[in-house]
Amino acid sequence: MSEKCNIESPSSVADGVLTVRGEELAKVAMALSSHIRVQMLHFIRDENEKGNEVDIKNLAELIKQSRANVSTHMRILERAGLVKITYKPGIRAVKKVYTADIREVRLILD
Repeated sequence: MSEKCNIESPSSVADGVLTVRGEELAKVAMALSSHIRVQMLHFIRDENEKGNEVDIKNLAELIKQSRANVSTHMRILERAGLVKITYKPGIRAVKKVYTADIREVRLILD
């Protein structure tokens, strides 16, 4: 079983709309229940729109928490399908770069 969210969406994510149904509702709602994670999502989306990359270091500075704590928050957002990760060469190792283009989340109670 995949850890990522199975999302049914009549609109494309490129339109900035994420529609969630069924069992995935709780996972997405829980991911959005933290004001810190919502703040991080806004920051990632805004920086991506400006053409900037966002990594753990940027997010740790934003919320003034450790990289380990930020990593935990990001894992929750990723599993809920709210952010995407790409891996790029870093100075010492591979770094994770986060992207988010979701502007609206629709939770459908079926």
